[in-house]
Amino acid sequence: MGARLNTILTIDVGTTSIKIVAFDTEFNILEIIIKEYKFLTLRSSIVELDSEIYWNSTKKGITEVIKKLSGKNIGKINVFLFLPLHYIAILISNSGEMIR
Repeated sequence: MGARLNTILTIDVGTTSIKIVAFDTEFNILEIIIKEYKFLTLRSSIVELDSEIYWNSTKKGITEVIKKLSGKNIGKINVFLFLPLHYIAILISNSGEMIR
């Protein structure tokens, strides 16, 4: 096996899905996971989604990416989070559970 390559993991939390992409340090795509979810439309301009759905989808997606990468010669994983949603805070405890 060659040298272990560091991996860049990006997490894009969007309105209808979470996209997780793993790249090597030369930005070649190693894995892509998309977790879609449905939101509740309260009015034409207002949507709502339980923040636990965001958190659980993110955890499941990261777990899937790591499982797919486990057979590859990867080193340290660096994570970047993109959260384009406005006015939302999801607090996570030290044990990894969402705080309400």
